[in-house]
Amino acid sequence: MGVSLLLRTMAVLALAALAPIASAQRGDDVQPDLLYHNYCSVCHGDRGDGRSRARGSLNPPPTDFTTPQAREMLSRPRMILALQHGRPGTAMTSWTTQLSQKEIEAVVDYVRNTMMLPEPGSPLAKGRAAYLQHCAGCHGDRGQGVAASPSHPAPRPFQPSAERSAMLAAVTQGQFGRLAHGFAGRLKPDEIEHTVDYVRASLAPGLAPGVSGTYAHGGRGRDAPPALDASAPLPNGLSGNAQRGERLYQQNCVACHGAKGDGNGPRAALLGGKPRSLGATPMNRPALYGAIAEGKAGTDMPAWRTVLARQPLADLSEYLWRTWYAPAPGAKAK
Repeated sequence: MGVSLLLRTMAVLALAALAPIASAQRGDDVQPDLLYHNYCSVCHGDRGDGRSRARGSLNPPPTDFTTPQAREMLSRPRMILALQHGRPGTAMTSWTTQLSQKEIEAVVDYVRNTMMLPEPGSPLAKGRAAYLQHCAGCHGDRGQGVAASPSHPAPRPFQPSAERSAMLAAVTQGQFGRLAHGFAGRLKPDEIEHTVDYVRASLAPGLAPGVSGTYAHGGRGRDAPPALDASAPLPNGLSGNAQRGERLYQQNCVACHGAKGDGNGPRAALLGGKPRSLGATPMNRPALYGAIAEGKAGTDMPAWRTVLARQPLADLSEYLWRTWYAPAPGAKAK
């Protein structure tokens, strides 16, 4: 066994031994849903299924945590090591400069508890089986809702703010105007509880509003923006191609910012706050490049430098500059 492999194996065993202690020491000051949303969802998707706007640009694609293979292959220590050291040959990088050990473990536990398939035989596994049998026909396998016909629209997505007691009552007794009858005659009380708990844990995770990963640690997101100079070139000697940038915008940005840059993309309603209209705030090429690469404090804008290389970032910046930010004709601009 090589030295590096031996050290890696010892690290896994040590983490496994310390996991119960670390879990017991974890406090309420860490919000793993915020951390996942700010740092991970840009690649792994809001629900951990890898269905992000970035997946088409990554080879290999981001891990889908919702598959049976993920539950079987990804142990807690292995996932912790991936966040600590990254995964060579993939876009997964080390997060030790951004997250503390406590936060890394909290994010791993959040993914395992809310996105990965429940442990076989557990109450959540029983709830998932009941949900797929009795509920998915209307609510969808991911809680997205299935429309029966144009006159019977899809049920609304599950709300993370819903009280457990209210959900239990709705499933048991029915809810006038939405659920014609309850399941009291078909499911036992413990089966209803398991189903509701599965929905709450896996199908109704709340997107954390108003905080970005750059702001959470008070670092690069709080740097003062550069003075606006319309003639300032892109950083690092880069030269952007607006045509390539337009394709990148269509692939990665339209879902939130909209085809017209007005913040009315199809995903905008799921964010903590509507994206501002592009061009509303003056920005030059370096500012655009920095905002895209590093994210924007206090918003849902992630740091795209973990997904795109420098040249694609420059191309996207150039497209945004020419389309929404360049000075009016006659003004001095590069």
